[in-house]
Amino acid sequence: MKKIIITSLVVLSALLNGNASTWTNNGGGGDNLSSTATNWSGGSGNPTDVIEIGITGDYDTAPEGILMLANGGNDYTLSQLVVNMGIGGYIMSDAGEALVIGAGGIINNGIGLVMESGVKTTVAQTWNLGSGAFDFKGKLEINSAVTINLSSGGTVNFSASGSNPGWSGSLNFVGTFDIGAVTVTGSALTEQNLSNITFNGHAVERVGSALVEVIPEPAVTDALLGALALLGVFIRRFR
Repeated sequence: MKKIIITSLVVLSALLNGNASTWTNNGGGGDNLSSTATNWSGGSGNPTDVIEIGITGDYDTAPEGILMLANGGNDYTLSQLVVNMGIGGYIMSDAGEALVIGAGGIINNGIGLVMESGVKTTVAQTWNLGSGAFDFKGKLEINSAVTINLSSGGTVNFSASGSNPGWSGSLNFVGTFDIGAVTVTGSALTEQNLSNITFNGHAVERVGSALVEVIPEPAVTDALLGALALLGVFIRRFR
């Protein structure tokens, strides 16, 4: 059986207590399920005190680096997701589990990640994706303000099968990133979702598969400034 060495793939953090369990899936459990006790060092299957999950040994069953959330269909809640990998990796769900990310958000120190599982947010947070490649294949439920720091070379693709649910929160991309860096596959994003996405404070629109920043035309901006100046004149005259 072929073995591939994978170092420091993914770190998941949860502010549940002071103990730590590290995902080291070295073939001890023979699978990639988070519920398999022998896939963990320092903890049992699905330990609730997780602060680190990282693949650090020989991985027999999933050379791409797959972590399968297996929590009986219940969402997996963490305070922070840290990605430290030099290869492509996946986070998937065994029975529909979504990854609920807390205030610590996402920190990417590696290549990126494919999120096959759903992702949910309920508190304000920042995703520092940098120049990584992230593909959100699962449903997104964004119910808080999320700031996404993206730099040149970084990409984000929304490719959920079917439309995402409505969001009460927002995705706010900031930074100097490439044109066409943020894309949509199929109908993953609804118009309501798009209305809750900004690039550096500006609204976005979809052009083909790419999301692009909508910047007001100079004539429109000049007209608005002129109207404000005229309003100021009227206010001074009536004082």
